[in-house]
Amino acid sequence: MSLTPFELIAFRVNSSRLDITAYETDPMATQELARLEGVLDRAEELLADPEVKLSLSVADRKFVEETIAEAREAIENREYALAWSLITHHRFWISWQDFLEKAAASQARLPASVGETQPNEDPPALPALMARRTNAPISVDGSLDEAAWTQAPFIVGFWSNDKKKSFAESGIKALYDDRNLYLAVVCADRDIRSVKADAEDEMGINASRDDQIAIFIQPDESKPLYYQMAFNMKGVQFDQRVSGGDRDYDYHPQWDNATQIKPKYWVTEVILPYKAFGLTGPPPCDAITKAQKQVWRINICRRVRNNLLKRSSWSWLPGDWHDASRFGYLRFQ
Repeated sequence: MSLTPFELIAFRVNSSRLDITAYETDPMATQELARLEGVLDRAEELLADPEVKLSLSVADRKFVEETIAEAREAIENREYALAWSLITHHRFWISWQDFLEKAAASQARLPASVGETQPNEDPPALPALMARRTNAPISVDGSLDEAAWTQAPFIVGFWSNDKKKSFAESGIKALYDDRNLYLAVVCADRDIRSVKADAEDEMGINASRDDQIAIFIQPDESKPLYYQMAFNMKGVQFDQRVSGGDRDYDYHPQWDNATQIKPKYWVTEVILPYKAFGLTGPPPCDAITKAQKQVWRINICRRVRNNLLKRSSWSWLPGDWHDASRFGYLRFQ
Protein backbone atom coordinates (compact mmCIF):
# COMPACT_ATOMS: atom_id res chain seq x y z
CA MET A 1 0.00 0.00 0.00
CA SER A 2 1.06 3.59 -0.48
CA LEU A 3 2.22 5.29 2.72
CA THR A 4 1.41 8.90 1.90
CA PRO A 5 2.83 11.49 1.96
CA PHE A 6 6.15 9.62 1.71
CA GLU A 7 5.49 7.51 -1.39
CA LEU A 8 6.96 4.49 0.33
CA ILE A 9 5.81 0.90 0.18
CA ALA A 10 4.71 -0.45 3.57
CA PHE A 11 4.82 -4.14 4.46
CA ARG A 12 3.14 -5.50 7.58
CA VAL A 13 5.59 -7.48 9.68
CA ASN A 14 4.04 -9.79 12.25
CA SER A 15 6.53 -9.27 15.04
CA SER A 16 6.40 -8.00 18.59
CA ARG A 17 8.08 -4.76 17.52
CA LEU A 18 8.64 -3.36 14.07
CA ASP A 19 12.24 -2.23 13.72
CA ILE A 20 13.03 -0.01 10.74
CA THR A 21 15.78 2.39 9.92
CA ALA A 22 14.60 5.94 10.62
CA TYR A 23 15.16 8.63 8.04
CA GLU A 24 14.46 12.33 8.32
CA THR A 25 11.74 13.21 5.84
CA ASP A 26 10.46 16.38 4.23
CA PRO A 27 8.04 18.55 6.19
CA MET A 28 4.67 16.88 6.59
CA ALA A 29 1.44 18.46 5.39
CA THR A 30 -0.28 20.26 8.26
CA GLN A 31 -3.41 18.13 7.97
CA GLU A 32 -1.45 14.88 7.99
CA LEU A 33 0.64 15.95 10.97
CA ALA A 34 -2.51 16.93 12.88
CA ARG A 35 -4.00 13.52 12.11
CA LEU A 36 -0.88 11.75 13.35
CA GLU A 37 -0.71 13.79 16.54
CA GLY A 38 -4.45 13.40 17.02
CA VAL A 39 -4.07 9.61 17.25
CA LEU A 40 -1.41 10.02 19.92
CA ASP A 41 -3.44 12.60 21.84
CA ARG A 42 -6.50 10.39 21.79
CA ALA A 43 -4.67 7.26 22.96
CA GLU A 44 -2.97 9.27 25.68
CA GLU A 45 -6.30 10.69 26.82
CA LEU A 46 -7.83 7.23 27.05
CA LEU A 47 -4.88 5.87 29.02
CA ALA A 48 -5.26 8.72 31.49
CA ASP A 49 -8.77 7.56 32.35
CA PRO A 50 -8.48 5.40 35.50
CA GLU A 51 -11.25 3.03 34.44
CA VAL A 52 -10.81 2.88 30.67
CA LYS A 53 -7.14 1.94 30.94
CA LEU A 54 -8.12 -1.20 32.88
CA SER A 55 -9.43 -2.66 29.62
CA LEU A 56 -5.77 -3.36 28.73
CA SER A 57 -3.40 -5.76 30.40
CA VAL A 58 -0.41 -4.25 32.18
CA ALA A 59 1.84 -5.41 29.35
CA ASP A 60 -0.36 -3.93 26.61
CA ARG A 61 -0.72 -0.69 28.56
CA LYS A 62 3.06 -0.42 28.80
CA PHE A 63 3.39 -1.16 25.09
CA VAL A 64 0.93 1.61 24.15
CA GLU A 65 2.64 4.10 26.49
CA GLU A 66 6.05 3.28 25.01
CA THR A 67 4.71 3.51 21.45
CA ILE A 68 3.26 6.95 22.14
CA ALA A 69 6.57 8.16 23.57
CA GLU A 70 8.57 6.75 20.66
CA ALA A 71 6.18 8.21 18.07
CA ARG A 72 6.35 11.66 19.68
CA GLU A 73 10.15 11.48 19.64
CA ALA A 74 10.07 10.46 15.98
CA ILE A 75 7.85 13.46 15.17
CA GLU A 76 10.21 15.77 17.01
CA ASN A 77 13.09 14.38 14.92
CA ARG A 78 11.02 14.69 11.72
CA GLU A 79 11.09 10.93 11.29
CA TYR A 80 7.47 10.87 10.21
CA ALA A 81 7.57 7.50 8.43
CA LEU A 82 8.78 5.90 11.64
CA ALA A 83 6.02 7.61 13.62
CA TRP A 84 3.38 6.30 11.22
CA SER A 85 4.80 2.79 11.33
CA LEU A 86 4.67 2.80 15.13
CA ILE A 87 1.01 3.79 15.43
CA THR A 88 -0.13 1.46 12.64
CA HIS A 89 1.49 -1.52 14.34
CA HIS A 90 -1.28 -4.09 14.82
CA ARG A 91 -0.79 -4.34 18.60
CA PHE A 92 -1.06 -0.58 19.12
CA TRP A 93 -4.03 -0.22 16.77
CA ILE A 94 -6.01 -3.09 18.31
CA SER A 95 -5.25 -1.90 21.83
CA TRP A 96 -6.49 1.57 20.96
CA GLN A 97 -9.53 0.82 18.78
CA ASP A 98 -10.79 -2.52 20.08
CA PHE A 99 -10.11 -2.04 23.77
CA LEU A 100 -9.60 1.56 24.88
CA GLU A 101 -12.20 3.17 22.59
CA LYS A 102 -14.81 0.50 23.20
CA ALA A 103 -14.25 0.60 26.95
CA ALA A 104 -14.66 4.38 26.96
CA ALA A 105 -17.82 4.20 24.85
CA SER A 106 -19.45 1.73 27.23
CA GLN A 107 -18.58 3.60 30.40
CA ALA A 108 -21.05 6.48 30.32
CA ARG A 109 -24.09 5.72 28.20
CA LEU A 110 -27.61 6.73 29.13
CA PRO A 111 -29.70 3.76 30.33
CA ALA A 112 -33.06 2.88 28.78
CA SER A 113 -34.79 4.17 31.92
CA VAL A 114 -34.39 7.80 30.73
CA GLY A 115 -37.10 7.13 28.14
CA GLU A 116 -37.31 7.69 24.40
CA THR A 117 -34.24 9.15 22.70
CA GLN A 118 -33.34 10.40 19.24
CA PRO A 119 -29.82 10.85 17.83
CA ASN A 120 -28.38 14.33 17.41
CA GLU A 121 -27.18 15.73 14.07
CA ASP A 122 -23.62 14.95 13.03
CA PRO A 123 -21.36 18.02 12.90
CA PRO A 124 -20.91 20.42 11.27
CA ALA A 125 -24.70 20.51 10.70
CA LEU A 126 -26.55 22.85 13.07
CA PRO A 127 -29.10 20.80 15.02
CA ALA A 128 -32.65 21.88 15.82
CA LEU A 129 -34.35 21.39 19.18
CA MET A 130 -38.14 21.20 19.04
CA ALA A 131 -39.91 22.71 22.06
CA ARG A 132 -43.35 21.19 22.54
CA ARG A 133 -46.18 23.29 23.88
CA THR A 134 -47.75 22.28 27.19
CA ASN A 135 -50.88 23.64 28.82
CA ALA A 136 -50.39 21.63 31.99
CA PRO A 137 -48.34 23.02 34.89
CA ILE A 138 -44.71 21.94 35.16
CA SER A 139 -43.15 21.40 38.58
CA VAL A 140 -39.42 22.10 38.35
CA ASP A 141 -38.06 19.38 40.64
CA GLY A 142 -35.86 17.30 38.33
CA SER A 143 -38.26 14.34 38.24
CA LEU A 144 -39.66 14.93 34.70
CA ASP A 145 -42.76 12.97 35.68
CA GLU A 146 -45.31 15.19 33.94
CA ALA A 147 -47.02 13.70 30.89
CA ALA A 148 -45.65 16.46 28.64
CA TRP A 149 -42.07 15.45 29.48
CA THR A 150 -42.66 11.75 28.90
CA GLN A 151 -44.03 12.47 25.42
CA ALA A 152 -40.94 14.42 24.34
CA PRO A 153 -37.81 12.40 23.40
CA PHE A 154 -34.32 13.32 24.52
CA ILE A 155 -32.05 14.41 21.67
CA VAL A 156 -28.91 12.46 22.56
CA GLY A 157 -25.32 13.00 21.48
CA PHE A 158 -22.99 15.82 22.55
CA TRP A 159 -19.76 16.54 20.66
CA SER A 160 -16.23 17.39 21.77
CA ASN A 161 -14.20 20.00 19.87
CA ASP A 162 -12.56 17.31 17.71
CA LYS A 163 -15.97 16.24 16.32
CA LYS A 164 -16.01 13.03 18.33
CA LYS A 165 -18.97 11.97 20.41
CA SER A 166 -18.38 12.74 24.05
CA PHE A 167 -17.38 9.87 26.34
CA ALA A 168 -20.11 11.00 28.73
CA GLU A 169 -23.40 10.81 26.85
CA SER A 170 -25.86 13.69 27.28
CA GLY A 171 -29.32 14.56 25.99
CA ILE A 172 -31.78 17.46 26.00
CA LYS A 173 -35.47 18.17 25.41
CA ALA A 174 -37.71 21.22 25.71
CA LEU A 175 -41.23 22.36 26.54
CA TYR A 176 -42.85 25.79 26.63
CA ASP A 177 -45.99 27.59 27.68
CA ASP A 178 -47.15 31.20 27.58
CA ARG A 179 -44.73 32.33 30.30
CA ASN A 180 -41.73 30.00 30.34
CA LEU A 181 -39.33 27.86 28.38
CA TYR A 182 -38.47 24.55 30.10
CA LEU A 183 -35.35 22.51 29.40
CA ALA A 184 -34.38 19.06 30.62
CA VAL A 185 -30.78 17.89 30.41
CA VAL A 186 -29.77 14.31 31.19
CA CYS A 187 -26.11 13.36 31.67
CA ALA A 188 -24.65 9.88 31.93
CA ASP A 189 -21.81 9.46 34.43
CA ARG A 190 -19.91 6.26 35.05
CA ASP A 191 -18.93 7.40 38.56
CA ILE A 192 -21.91 9.34 39.81
CA ARG A 193 -20.44 9.55 43.32
CA SER A 194 -17.63 11.73 41.99
CA VAL A 195 -19.83 14.47 40.53
CA LYS A 196 -18.04 17.67 41.55
CA ALA A 197 -20.05 20.57 43.00
CA ASP A 198 -17.76 22.62 45.24
CA ALA A 199 -18.68 26.16 44.20
CA GLU A 200 -20.69 28.18 46.70
CA ASP A 201 -21.34 31.31 44.64
CA GLU A 202 -21.72 32.27 40.99
CA MET A 203 -18.13 33.35 40.40
CA GLY A 204 -16.95 30.05 41.86
CA ILE A 205 -18.73 28.02 39.20
CA ASN A 206 -15.91 28.47 36.69
CA ALA A 207 -13.03 28.77 39.16
CA SER A 208 -13.92 25.52 40.94
CA ARG A 209 -13.95 23.43 37.74
CA ASP A 210 -17.19 21.82 38.88
CA ASP A 211 -19.39 19.60 36.77
CA GLN A 212 -21.37 22.22 34.91
CA ILE A 213 -24.16 22.72 32.42
CA ALA A 214 -24.13 26.01 30.48
CA ILE A 215 -27.12 27.12 28.43
CA PHE A 216 -26.71 29.75 25.72
CA ILE A 217 -29.83 31.37 24.25
CA GLN A 218 -30.08 33.96 21.48
CA PRO A 219 -33.76 34.94 21.15
CA ASP A 220 -33.24 36.77 17.87
CA GLU A 221 -30.46 35.65 15.55
CA SER A 222 -30.53 39.00 13.76
CA LYS A 223 -29.19 40.73 16.89
CA PRO A 224 -25.72 40.19 18.46
CA LEU A 225 -27.28 39.56 21.86
CA TYR A 226 -27.38 36.27 23.74
CA TYR A 227 -27.65 35.02 27.32
CA GLN A 228 -25.75 32.42 29.33
CA MET A 229 -27.18 30.49 32.27
CA ALA A 230 -24.88 27.97 33.96
CA PHE A 231 -25.11 25.90 37.13
CA ASN A 232 -23.54 23.07 39.09
CA MET A 233 -25.30 20.11 40.67
CA LYS A 234 -26.03 22.00 43.89
CA GLY A 235 -27.97 24.58 41.92
CA VAL A 236 -25.39 27.36 42.31
CA GLN A 237 -25.99 29.58 39.31
CA PHE A 238 -23.98 31.84 37.03
CA ASP A 239 -25.56 34.12 34.45
CA GLN A 240 -24.51 36.86 32.08
CA ARG A 241 -25.80 38.86 29.12
CA VAL A 242 -23.47 39.21 26.11
CA SER A 243 -24.07 41.96 23.56
CA GLY A 244 -21.65 42.55 20.71
CA GLY A 245 -18.93 40.79 22.69
CA ASP A 246 -19.46 42.93 25.83
CA ARG A 247 -20.32 40.85 28.88
CA ASP A 248 -22.73 42.10 31.52
CA TYR A 249 -22.02 40.25 34.77
CA ASP A 250 -24.63 42.33 36.62
CA TYR A 251 -27.40 40.60 34.70
CA HIS A 252 -29.26 38.43 37.23
CA PRO A 253 -32.75 37.46 36.02
CA GLN A 254 -35.13 35.15 37.83
CA TRP A 255 -34.75 31.56 36.67
CA ASP A 256 -34.40 28.22 38.40
CA ASN A 257 -33.25 24.64 38.07
CA ALA A 258 -33.48 21.41 40.05
CA THR A 259 -31.34 18.28 39.79
CA GLN A 260 -31.88 14.65 40.70
CA ILE A 261 -29.03 12.12 40.82
CA LYS A 262 -29.69 8.56 39.66
CA PRO A 263 -27.39 5.49 39.83
CA LYS A 264 -26.02 5.91 36.28
CA TYR A 265 -26.87 9.50 35.42
CA TRP A 266 -28.13 12.83 36.69
CA VAL A 267 -30.94 14.91 35.29
CA THR A 268 -31.66 18.60 35.67
CA GLU A 269 -34.82 20.57 34.91
CA VAL A 270 -34.59 24.28 34.07
CA ILE A 271 -37.25 26.99 33.94
CA LEU A 272 -36.44 30.11 31.93
CA PRO A 273 -39.12 32.84 32.02
CA TYR A 274 -39.35 34.84 28.81
CA LYS A 275 -38.99 38.03 30.85
CA ALA A 276 -35.40 36.95 31.57
CA PHE A 277 -34.78 37.78 27.91
CA GLY A 278 -36.84 40.97 27.91
CA LEU A 279 -39.80 39.21 26.26
CA THR A 280 -43.43 38.76 27.19
CA GLY A 281 -44.05 35.37 25.60
CA PRO A 282 -42.91 32.80 23.03
CA PRO A 283 -42.05 33.99 19.52
CA PRO A 284 -45.07 34.85 17.36
CA CYS A 285 -45.92 32.73 14.35
CA ASP A 286 -47.29 33.65 10.96
CA ALA A 287 -51.08 33.33 10.99
CA ILE A 288 -51.13 31.42 7.71
CA THR A 289 -47.89 29.46 7.45
CA LYS A 290 -47.49 29.03 11.22
CA ALA A 291 -43.78 29.68 10.67
CA GLN A 292 -41.91 31.12 13.63
CA LYS A 293 -41.27 34.81 12.90
CA GLN A 294 -38.36 35.18 15.27
CA VAL A 295 -35.54 32.63 14.94
CA TRP A 296 -34.15 31.50 18.30
CA ARG A 297 -30.68 30.01 18.61
CA ILE A 298 -29.51 27.79 21.47
CA ASN A 299 -26.63 25.65 22.65
CA ILE A 300 -26.12 23.51 25.72
CA CYS A 301 -22.60 22.72 26.89
CA ARG A 302 -21.29 20.31 29.50
CA ARG A 303 -18.11 20.13 31.52
CA VAL A 304 -17.16 16.99 33.43
CA ARG A 305 -15.31 17.55 36.70
CA ASN A 306 -12.02 19.34 36.34
CA ASN A 307 -12.03 18.63 32.59
CA LEU A 308 -11.42 14.92 33.25
CA LEU A 309 -13.13 14.44 29.90
CA LYS A 310 -13.22 16.90 27.04
CA ARG A 311 -15.88 19.59 27.25
CA SER A 312 -18.83 18.82 25.02
CA SER A 313 -21.78 20.61 23.46
CA TRP A 314 -25.10 19.76 21.82
CA SER A 315 -24.23 21.82 18.74
CA TRP A 316 -20.62 21.11 17.85
CA LEU A 317 -18.15 23.90 18.61
CA PRO A 318 -14.63 24.08 17.17
CA GLY A 319 -13.46 26.09 20.16
CA ASP A 320 -14.99 28.53 22.63
CA TRP A 321 -18.46 27.96 24.07
CA HIS A 322 -19.38 31.56 23.16
CA ASP A 323 -19.28 30.94 19.40
CA ALA A 324 -22.81 32.14 18.62
CA SER A 325 -22.44 31.25 14.93
CA ARG A 326 -22.50 27.60 16.00
CA PHE A 327 -25.59 27.77 18.19
CA GLY A 328 -28.29 25.36 17.03
CA TYR A 329 -31.94 26.26 16.43
CA LEU A 330 -34.80 26.29 18.92
CA ARG A 331 -38.18 25.81 17.27
CA PHE A 332 -41.46 26.26 19.12
CA GLN A 333 -43.99 23.68 17.91
